[in-house]
Amino acid sequence: MLERERERQNLHITPENQSTLLALLAEDMCERNYTSESKEKLIEFFKSNKCLSILEEARKSYKVSERPSIDSLSNTLSNHAFFDRSNQGEGRVEFVNEFVFGNYIAQGILECDDDWIASDERFVEPAVLSYVPRHHEVKEKLWGALSPMNEFLSTSDRFRYELSMLGEIRSNSYDECSIMSLNIKEYTLFSHSQVSEVSFSDCVFNDVEFVAKNITDITFINCKLYNCKVTGRLENAESFLFLNCIDNNGFINDVDSFRREEDSGGLDELTRLILERYWRVGSAQIDRLHIPMVRIYKACQQQGYSKRQITLEMKRMKSEKLLENADNGEYIAINSNSIAAIKDMLGRA
Repeated sequence: MLERERERQNLHITPENQSTLLALLAEDMCERNYTSESKEKLIEFFKSNKCLSILEEARKSYKVSERPSIDSLSNTLSNHAFFDRSNQGEGRVEFVNEFVFGNYIAQGILECDDDWIASDERFVEPAVLSYVPRHHEVKEKLWGALSPMNEFLSTSDRFRYELSMLGEIRSNSYDECSIMSLNIKEYTLFSHSQVSEVSFSDCVFNDVEFVAKNITDITFINCKLYNCKVTGRLENAESFLFLNCIDNNGFINDVDSFRREEDSGGLDELTRLILERYWRVGSAQIDRLHIPMVRIYKACQQQGYSKRQITLEMKRMKSEKLLENADNGEYIAINSNSIAAIKDMLGRA
């Protein structure tokens, strides 16, 4: 494409120098937090000191009679094939797609002498996705260069990007973390790292292998697990807890059959807290039959209960027919057939 651009626009700038100019523009976007600009501003950017030496060198390669001015050459660059009209406003221009944009962001990251920190974490994703097809060593190098941005990324995004770049999870920094809404396909998880008290919510796993020896207390909430398996000693399967999850190969039942019954003593107050989400104190009747699970977690965690304790208690209450699955997997319902028993438990005679 860069060679064709030289012919299409009679542009005497080598592909290497074109890449440098585009990477400089992507870097400026990351520093100043924009993804599109007016054609006039693009021309001004290419005329700036950042790009001037490359343009001056290019001008020398033209015949004197055909030599363009800096203004003319900058205008030609603003019509580059890697730019397109933006939907962010009339007359604005942006990189033709996220892949091209990400490629030049990544180039700038790898050429950065200092720690690379963008003005917004949104610039990390295109860089990562553009390098997914690259060689493993290059992906590792990019992921290492992105490490200063880790503290600005959500846990879910960091987990997803690490898998994309390394093909595995190596970091031990996911303890007590919640990972949400990911599609994870054909990976072995936690073969080279250890994790404790991690939860996955609304995730889809396809052909995923979990290494049991490196996992302590992993919770799956409203997840779908297809063709998944656990490797290692199944005695460690007691660390796996599932709520409102489905599979296609008996994976959940196989794991649950090896899980020892956990002590639910001392959770009477937690039972009350959960039931009071449905039947408020002072109310003469049940206020609602369905509640988002996230609301139950939030209310109970504010009282000092861990996510695992809450999940275990909801699972126990389902087994005792106090709660049941709702039509929407993100909700959990009270069992209408147990309202009389719940009324007695709450002392609402």
